[in-house]
Amino acid sequence: MVKECRKTAAVIGPVKGYTTRGRDLTKGDLRACNTGAAELAKAGEATAAAQKTQILPCEAGQGDHAVVEGA
Repeated sequence: MVKECRKTAAVIGPVKGYTTRGRDLTKGDLRACNTGAAELAKAGEATAAAQKTQILPCEAGQGDHAVVEGA
C-alpha cells in the first residue's frame, strides 16, 4: 500500500490520509509515503508513476481521491 500511496503522492503532493481496498495507512506509513513521494519527484519518476496510475474523484464523504492502478 505504501508503494501505491507514494506513486500517487508524487503526482498530487503530500497526503494527509490514504485508503485503498478498505484499508487505511498508519501515521508511520503516511510518513514513509510522503517521504518516498518527495524522493520520486526529485528523481523525475513522478511522470512515469502518473502514466501508470489513474486518479479519480471519490464520492462525497469517502476521501479526496480514489486510485485505480493500471487503468
